Amino acid sequence: MLVSRGQTHLKLVPIVGSCRHIYSINPNAFGPLTNLPDYTYVDGRLTPIGMNMMRRLERQKSAAQEMVEKIREVDFAKQRYAKMQQSEQERRQQLISSKLKPKGALLLKSDTGFTST
Repeated sequence: MLVSRGQTHLKLVPIVGSCRHIYSINPNAFGPLTNLPDYTYVDGRLTPIGMNMMRRLERQKSAAQEMVEKIREVDFAKQRYAKMQQSEQERRQQLISSKLKPKGALLLKSDTGFTST
C-alpha cells in the first residue's frame, strides 16, 4: 500500500490494483486439472473419487450450507425488522388516536347522535 497525501488527509492507494488483470489470485483453485478425475476408464465406468476430490467436495458442501444458513438469518432479520417497524407504526397510530379526541360539538355529535345548537 502506498500513502498519498491529499490536501487534508492521507489516503491509502493499493499497489496491486493496477496489475490485477495480469495475475489471478490462485490459478490452481479450480479448473479441469483440479475438478476432473485423474484418469477415466475406456468402457465408461465411473472412476473412484480421490481423497483430495472428496475433501474439496466436503468443503464446498459445508460452504454451501453456511451460505444457506446465513441467507436464512438475513431473511429472518429482514422479517423481524419489518414486524418491529409495523408494531412501532401501530403504537404511534394508537398514541395519536388516543391523544386526538373530538371536542365540543363534534364530541356530542359522535357520542349521542344529536347536534348541539
